Amino acid sequence: MRAEQLFMALAGLEDELLERSEAKGYRFHGKKILPIAAGIVLVLVMGAIVYKAAFLKPAEEKPSLEVPEGYVEIADLLPSDESIATQGVGLKTIVMEEYTIEYREQASAGSDVLKNSLGNAVSGNDGWYKVAGHEDMLYLILQEKGEYSLWKFSAFRCKEYPYKKVLEMIYHINSAKDILEIVSAPANMDMTDEGMALQKEIGTLTITEREKIDAIYQIISNMTCYGDNNWERIGLSESGPEAMQEYVRLGRYLTVTTSTGLKVEDLKYTGVTKLFYEYSGIAYNQLSDLDGKTVEEILQIQ
Repeated sequence: MRAEQLFMALAGLEDELLERSEAKGYRFHGKKILPIAAGIVLVLVMGAIVYKAAFLKPAEEKPSLEVPEGYVEIADLLPSDESIATQGVGLKTIVMEEYTIEYREQASAGSDVLKNSLGNAVSGNDGWYKVAGHEDMLYLILQEKGEYSLWKFSAFRCKEYPYKKVLEMIYHINSAKDILEIVSAPANMDMTDEGMALQKEIGTLTITEREKIDAIYQIISNMTCYGDNNWERIGLSESGPEAMQEYVRLGRYLTVTTSTGLKVEDLKYTGVTKLFYEYSGIAYNQLSDLDGKTVEEILQIQ
């Protein structure tokens, strides 16, 4: 019922209630009580409407997992026997747009499994295929001489490049909406009793709030990558006990899960130098004080 209708309904009760009250010997002075009561109810109703509009926002719809038809889990392509080495020794490149992209060979569940997991061919690169159901290129399958092998993205082969290109071309992340959640875990470079205790104290944080994911995406999508062997930029060179614990306290390892179920586990952050980095010394530009503060607040780095 709208407020105007409620007011008219209440006003319409006035004469009837007056007649009943006079019949029972009661008197209303100047017919003032009912209009006042109706006014109070109207104010309360209007206040409730305003409060609801201003403060009771509808629950935000979170993106859900949307696994494409024929999607093959990457875990199904990896060896089930833990005694098998997790990484091969091969190194190859493909060319996409103006970029030469490096891939490293991975141990796999076998050539037949990979053959049955072929997805779309990688345009302009003979023998290279995406994994079935995947638009991302984190893992690719290579066909050579009737055999199939598994390869994982390493880096672009150039002096520097925008990380946004990696997000789009390799991980198929074109906006923050393509990210389902971000899990932050403490850095694990200190495995002493003290370091393990600190890691346990920090714990794991799962980030699903859209505004936080949006903020992280905006920051990382504007980063510049300088490639591997850039440990000096990263600044984690000291090895003393106090330094190692500081690296754990200020460091986080991220797992980004996309809306299609892909898990990107390479990106790390250190508050020591306020920058993101990856294994093999892949380094990104140092963040501004504002961006660094935003990242550390979201990742709960103190």
